[in-house]
Amino acid sequence: MIEESGRVVEYDPEEFILKAQTDRQWFRQILFADSFSLPVLEMAVQVLLSKRSATGQPHAMLVRALNIPHVHRVAKLLEDNFPML
Repeated sequence: MIEESGRVVEYDPEEFILKAQTDRQWFRQILFADSFSLPVLEMAVQVLLSKRSATGQPHAMLVRALNIPHVHRVAKLLEDNFPML
């Protein structure tokens, strides 16, 4: 499910991939949406914390962004939702 213009639209994987390949502006808007970014970050943090607890090592993660505004948005999501990192 993807948020588009304030409403949630559900795509099956094939539709999503086709739309992402043919409409780059749409894909960039999706990547900026909290409804898309937050679940990805949640999964990444879950893997990070799991590795830390399993190995006792101070694992870290790198987060890739599209541009500077996207960096700021992702950083804010991390700060607001995962202050323990």
